[in-house]
Amino acid sequence: MIDSHCHVWRVDLLRAAWRGAPAKIRKTLRIRDLLSATGDVQLTGIVLVEAGTSDEDNRWLTNVASRNPQVLGFVTFADPLDHRLEKRLDRWRAASKFRGVRFRLEGIHDADFPATPRFTDALRLIRDKRLVAELLIEPRHMRSLSRALDKVHGVKTVVDHLAKPSLGAGINTRARNVWEEGMRALAESPSTFCKLSLSLPANEFAKQLSTGTRFSDVGLVGSYTRFALTEFGASRSCWGSDWPLSSLFAPYEAVLQVARAALHPLNARDAAAVFHDTAADLYSI
Repeated sequence: MIDSHCHVWRVDLLRAAWRGAPAKIRKTLRIRDLLSATGDVQLTGIVLVEAGTSDEDNRWLTNVASRNPQVLGFVTFADPLDHRLEKRLDRWRAASKFRGVRFRLEGIHDADFPATPRFTDALRLIRDKRLVAELLIEPRHMRSLSRALDKVHGVKTVVDHLAKPSLGAGINTRARNVWEEGMRALAESPSTFCKLSLSLPANEFAKQLSTGTRFSDVGLVGSYTRFALTEFGASRSCWGSDWPLSSLFAPYEAVLQVARAALHPLNARDAAAVFHDTAADLYSI
């Protein structure tokens, strides 16, 4: 099994990225901490995704990946508006396990930003460098992003955390309908993938942390993950734990068990895709 979405960090390099994080994870976390948390889960390997937004953090992540054989690939932070983006990409590509960058739109850019020339230019650059663009977005960005992908054919993009839907929304609500319509639109892009991982919207984090119930609700988790799986198909869907954020709600093994139960039933071929093969293909590992 490949865990396609994990974080490690050196706490002094995170700066404002995780300001106010709970004390349980507001410390330096290394690969050994992650592997200890996995318990009896047998992992083929992991994909590390950026946690900080500084050059120092990106360099640290690069070093961690190079030193640990369990890391099959890593994704750095990048600003799509950075005029030095191409130079940064060329520098990071010197690292053998570098696979792409993550653009953070959540809480930063407005709903129409993905369709702007600056962002589509960044996507073209990622495509031309044969890298992956991971996208930390909100449902409000989905329609605009689908328009951008209509303009930039062939770029490998990944919708992180199901585009962070509101887990408090019921099935027949406007928020849920907006999310479903957005997922359908994004799935029309054949080079767009979806991570079947849950991460709370920033404005819901504190509330859900106090209750801790949402991530253990198989029916709720399944209503989102099965919908995304239906739209994208197993060959463009992969599971990620989002450790250590997920550890605030449940142990690693429990998070995996809920994901498996929420996606049940899966035939052997689709299960292999979601929990291994899609990530291997996406990140060329």
